Amino acid sequence: MNQDSNEFLEKIREIIKDEISKIDIRKLSYERCLNNTIVILENYKTLKQFTAQVENVKFSKEEIDQAKEKELEKMMEEVFSSKEVYLESLYKKHLQTRLFLNFLESTFKEYIEKTEISMKPKSELKIAILSEVYMEGKDIKQFLYEHKLGYGRTFYYARNELYEELAVRIFGIYALKL
Repeated sequence: MNQDSNEFLEKIREIIKDEISKIDIRKLSYERCLNNTIVILENYKTLKQFTAQVENVKFSKEEIDQAKEKELEKMMEEVFSSKEVYLESLYKKHLQTRLFLNFLESTFKEYIEKTEISMKPKSELKIAILSEVYMEGKDIKQFLYEHKLGYGRTFYYARNELYEELAVRIFGIYALKL
């Protein structure tokens, strides 16, 4: 029975190796980067609101002094309360989100500048989609109406090109369609 189970495991390993060899890792990486770019663009406005909300929280001098005392106590006790962990986690998330947004803002700005100069087809439309739909949060139907795009085939084609171009700027070589 031991020999049978070893043979069975060996067969399973061969099948798994065969299936893994069929998967094109580069295609998976490209699709993942493209999907992540779409998610980032769709949530850009919400991320900006999150950082603005956290930055607008003002603390009184008393609250800051109390926080300093608690920080000293925490250092001495080396024990975290659930509230302190939550606030620390929120602050770290805010900083990471803010850094990521700064990166995105500079990427978007550079993309808009380069695209304006490029004179490629649909460059104005791609810039408008990025700035109005994703950065300002305008509804797609409203955008289509204002730009007289009818059913939007041109919009969706330009938007897909925008996704591919931004994916490379955000994720680098992993977003290249090879």
